[in-house]
Amino acid sequence: MEAGSLLNSLISSFNSSIAELQDLVIGRNMYLASSISDLLAMYAALKAMELQVQAIKDHLREETRAIPKAKKLMDASLRKQKILQSMSLHVPSHLAERATILNEEPFIDWKC
Repeated sequence: MEAGSLLNSLISSFNSSIAELQDLVIGRNMYLASSISDLLAMYAALKAMELQVQAIKDHLREETRAIPKAKKLMDASLRKQKILQSMSLHVPSHLAERATILNEEPFIDWKC
């Protein structure tokens, strides 16, 4: 499943980004003189996380839009299946057996 692996990858990336942000906060508290660069790094990391969240939202929106179409296709398939089953019930048994035999025989060209 590609969607599942994509989501797992994004979750892993989020966890890494959160850990990075925690390290930056710890570093900022330890070295107050460099807090501006730490804040800029945190801002960049946060911005990257926002972009990932937006990508997840977009993907989920696409998947949600596809659900009704998939449901319609499944419903149509089930209707066709019922029609074919109904038709097969009305086929005389000797014709059904003959059709099975014909499908199993190799093709013979009778024109020769």
